[in-house]
Amino acid sequence: MKFIKLLIISIVVLFLLLIAFSSLLPSTVRISRAIDIADSSNLVLAKIKDMNQWQLWNEYVKKLPGKAVTKDSIHAKDLSITITGTDSITVRTSWRQQNGKTFPGVFNLVPHNSVTTVQWYFEFTIKWYPWEKFGSIIYDKQLGPQMEQSLLNLNQLLEKAP
Repeated sequence: MKFIKLLIISIVVLFLLLIAFSSLLPSTVRISRAIDIADSSNLVLAKIKDMNQWQLWNEYVKKLPGKAVTKDSIHAKDLSITITGTDSITVRTSWRQQNGKTFPGVFNLVPHNSVTTVQWYFEFTIKWYPWEKFGSIIYDKQLGPQMEQSLLNLNQLLEKAP
């Protein structure tokens, strides 16, 4: 009986420690990558605003099986991406996973001289659950390399454009 009581108390204390430690982690996580592209911001913006072009440079879209692509949306079984707003320097997108989770993706363009800096970021709002907070720690490792490769592909695509 004492062993069971000790086990239950230990589990409760461990769970409370996990919650306390996870509460120190942020509720919002932003994964961001940027690249300088030697092209005008209008040409860069045109490539990003047209989702038909995403198949040529975006690593996430390239890997989607059975996708339906329009000018402002991409739909597949596992993921849907929709452009939700644009202006002269920003393209806002909404990414919806099969499980219903939705998160924003944003492209910001910063023109200077003959170079345009493209910043791409995803922003995740994390619930208070310890497993979600600890899981968010690996988002950068999961998403970052594909974002970097996509931006490099975009840069190469624009360099080839006449």
